[in-house]
Amino acid sequence: SAADREGVVLQGVLNAAGRLFCDKAQIARMMRQLLRNAIVHGRSGGSVTLTTEIDSSGSLAIVVADKGAGMSAAQIEACLKPFSQASSFLTRER
Repeated sequence: SAADREGVVLQGVLNAAGRLFCDKAQIARMMRQLLRNAIVHGRSGGSVTLTTEIDSSGSLAIVVADKGAGMSAAQIEACLKPFSQASSFLTRER
């Protein structure tokens, strides 16, 4: 797996149960991409944690956390714009 190749441990903390009405294919695609990014941009020997919980509004929150370099608020804002992606400053070197 990608996690094995990158030397990253995957962990799951599932604090929410219930039904999610969604496009299963889109959720699966989103989760694969989030986990892939966390594995690739995390640190070798580190971990990636997937957590689910119900937030204060009653909505499902899905959190993917890693120990990578991170991004500034401005970089996050830029990446959330349609058809954009992080620039080369986030390219991982090994």
